Amino acid sequence: MLGELKAFEKYRTIYLNIRPEFRSAVFEIMTDEIKHAGYYNWLYAKNKR
Repeated sequence: MLGELKAFEKYRTIYLNIRPEFRSAVFEIMTDEIKHAGYYNWLYAKNKR
């Protein structure tokens, strides 16, 4: 999960420094990373006993 969040931070830096015409593609990647982190968090919480 931490790897996904770290990747999000990397893509956020890219997003802020990229030409506007490419921002939508990077934004989609960023949202995927957050979604993956959510999935990992759900799996961890579900299997923690």
